[in-house]
Amino acid sequence: MRFTTPEYRQKLLSAARLILKQERSVIRDNLDLLESAAELRDGWRVDGFMPYSYQAQWFESGFKFRLRYLSAANRIGKTFCAAAEFSYHATGCYPDWWRGYRVPTELIGLSRIMWVVGYRIKQGMSRRETAGITAQWSASSGV
Repeated sequence: MRFTTPEYRQKLLSAARLILKQERSVIRDNLDLLESAAELRDGWRVDGFMPYSYQAQWFESGFKFRLRYLSAANRIGKTFCAAAEFSYHATGCYPDWWRGYRVPTELIGLSRIMWVVGYRIKQGMSRRETAGITAQWSASSGV
């Protein structure tokens, strides 16, 4: 997937939403645009991410604390939450609502190693849970 700007992705998704409200003939004439929008939506999941209150508090705590621990119920977004934060730090593309730590701008473009360490990896989780995050990071960094 190629790198695009958040503004471009937002415009494409908005155009697709408008087209879907039209008659079938208009939709048929714009299938290529709708397919591109669907690919962006699936491949850049981080763009539409809005945190729950517990996730927002966890993000904000990164401004004050270097090490943090997130403990919550199963299957409610812990992995995606952490992967989204990693994506924001790796790319420097922070959402408007972001109140946590920000990597200094001068470090964003530099070649650096970023590590993600976990105690246990669930089978089949990596691609499904972090879809879009990996694409965003790899496309912007050239990896």
